[in-house]
Amino acid sequence: MEKKGTGLKRVEYQQVKKYVESLPIEPVKVETAVPVGKGEYVRPTEPPFIRRMVHALTSLKIDLLIMHRDGTPEICECKERARAGAVGQLIIYEHLLKADGLVDIKKTIICRSIHPDVQNVCFELGINVVIYTEI
Repeated sequence: MEKKGTGLKRVEYQQVKKYVESLPIEPVKVETAVPVGKGEYVRPTEPPFIRRMVHALTSLKIDLLIMHRDGTPEICECKERARAGAVGQLIIYEHLLKADGLVDIKKTIICRSIHPDVQNVCFELGINVVIYTEI
């Protein structure tokens, strides 16, 4: 996995790389900066290349999307310091992916540190937390 073209910051890229390498079974697919949702509205009269550009620039992006061999999709949010926003992002991404037909989505926060209250909420919501303090 190369950093070039991933759309991730250096620390996020290192987290993603370490996490993907730690998986016991190689996944079917690994994608970074995956656009999800509709993005900002663009008038239908705009040229197609403008509509595509606006969508690419304004749509939400999933840091890491993994398709596991058993068919389970996993969405990961990478943060240096995970706070409540990381949980909110995962919930929004999950909602948007379910609207596109994906179900049983595993959610993971990959971080260097996490606020203790956020970690407790993640546990209650079934969000996996992976902490790499050395990155």
